[in-house]
Amino acid sequence: MAPDLPPRAAFPIGRGLLWRVALRGLFLETSWNNQGKQNLGYAAAMAPVLRRLYPDNPDLRPLLAPFNTNPIMGAMVLGAAIRLEEQERAGTLSPLDKAGLLAGMASVTGAQGDQIFWNTWLPFSALTAFFVTFWAKAPWGPFLLPLLFSALAWPTRLWGVFWGYRLGHLVFKERKSAAALSFRRRFHFFTLFWAGFIAALALSRAFRETSGSAAQDLGLSLGLFLFLALARFGATRHPRLKFPFYLGTLALIYLLFFSLA
Repeated sequence: MAPDLPPRAAFPIGRGLLWRVALRGLFLETSWNNQGKQNLGYAAAMAPVLRRLYPDNPDLRPLLAPFNTNPIMGAMVLGAAIRLEEQERAGTLSPLDKAGLLAGMASVTGAQGDQIFWNTWLPFSALTAFFVTFWAKAPWGPFLLPLLFSALAWPTRLWGVFWGYRLGHLVFKERKSAAALSFRRRFHFFTLFWAGFIAALALSRAFRETSGSAAQDLGLSLGLFLFLALARFGATRHPRLKFPFYLGTLALIYLLFFSLA
């Protein structure tokens, strides 16, 4: 396996080449296919690297092996893969070990990237845009969704190649550290509470406008309490039920508040 090398202090392969890989990596999923997944996009991004390392006879066929990862955090895989290609060219890494490390990095990045971007940051951006649009009455509110999401996604897709190249495969050991996992979980729960807050505001406004009766509101709140009791019981055995539990908890709090106000 590849040794734990120290981070690079410079970019001996050239910043221009790293920028080419970063820009090509933006099209990682353009030629997605059932057989190789993102392999054509990966090959297109890494082709300039092999042409630089093997100017006389670059063999691009190994780049066509099946490849699949999160397209945003996959930029770090591209950067680390350049480091692996350098090690193979220097004779310090075998092709088999390189393939194993690449597959492991793609797997880790796919799982972590899906949790961070698709399951946490995208819902948070959408909820924030929804809140600003309907509660702040801002006509520009919908534009917050692409702006907020891109504020984290684009720097990751561009600078991730440089970060991955500096640290090599060690970058994914950092991604699996306790601090990184703790931050991801906390932000995920914060997004759930944010969703519950917005849902509670919508429910409380709807009930106050339609019923006009504190007794009806209180009855609905008690019914929601029974739902939450069942949801909490199920959430201890089925983690997927955590979302309705947190959503309903905040809705119950706000319904009770407006019923007794």
